[in-house]
Amino acid sequence: MSNEGITSLFSLLRAAESMEISPRKAISVRLRYLMPRLVKLRKEEAVTRKRAARAFTPRARTKHEVTLHIVHSELEPLENEVQALTDFISGKIGIESKTGSISPELIAQAKAVPIDQVLGVKNRGGLVHCPFHKDKDPSASIKNNFLICFGGCLPKDGRKGWDTISLLMERDGLSFRGAVLALIR
Repeated sequence: MSNEGITSLFSLLRAAESMEISPRKAISVRLRYLMPRLVKLRKEEAVTRKRAARAFTPRARTKHEVTLHIVHSELEPLENEVQALTDFISGKIGIESKTGSISPELIAQAKAVPIDQVLGVKNRGGLVHCPFHKDKDPSASIKNNFLICFGGCLPKDGRKGWDTISLLMERDGLSFRGAVLALIR
């Protein structure tokens, strides 16, 4: 299984957590979305493979081989993601494979660290300077220990703002494990 599939899995798990949806529900919804596309691409791959094998001219064979390469480049990441999702549901992959030996309690403890302390600023009225772009006036808001930038900055994982862990990961280039350990020390 590739890192790509694992990364998709943990992005999905983080999104599910932020939306307060159970991981199993989020994974089953994602699988219902992915499976028809996966089936279609597998059929397309089989048909194109047969056409390439039956092609009479080198030009026709090359055309089918290029199509096969394109289909395969779409199919491989999709298969990796589906494999990671099904492995998680079946218990072959646990949260520990991403977090190391970090328990959910340690993650909760890291998320509880005040975000203004992580930023090294005093929270006056909830507005602070965004650490991801230069601004003259404060353009970010802290609410419920979550940083949201009104200047257009968005986290790499697509959410609307940063908690303490994602802030350290993106700002300091730390891994998930490294960010949690840095926050609880």
